[in-house]
Amino acid sequence: MAAELTLASLRTPCAVVRLPIVRANCERMLANAAGKGVTLRPHCKTHKTVEGALLATGGRRGTITVSTLAEVEFYVANGFEDVLYAVPVTPHKVPAIGDLLAKGASVHICVDHPEQFAAVAERATAAGGAEKWSIVIMVDSGMHRDGVSAD
Repeated sequence: MAAELTLASLRTPCAVVRLPIVRANCERMLANAAGKGVTLRPHCKTHKTVEGALLATGGRRGTITVSTLAEVEFYVANGFEDVLYAVPVTPHKVPAIGDLLAKGASVHICVDHPEQFAAVAERATAAGGAEKWSIVIMVDSGMHRDGVSAD
């Protein structure tokens, strides 16, 4: 017979999730967004799980935000559409994003430098219209973390 699982018996580090609390938080956020007439685009960078993303989106496989190319690839491979890669894409990652787009994935990217846009333009031109690029230009909101100057 297996020993009873308790918090004290867990090896660390580990993640402990109280599913009823997570579910209630997700439902509250979804209702809040719906009440304002907008679609919630939850960030999935922390949990990095299909289950967490489905809770956060109300069961939809889409309209999520991620922070790494690996996360983009993971969620697309698991049937998610409308994935926002919310970190300015570096030119060396453009081919991988293009490959996903060529397979029909719906991925949006962010740029904040002309070199990034040039890499996307070069790839899009070479693809001859076979890839649908969705680009968000990041604008610095005053924190100077990323984004181009609003000026």
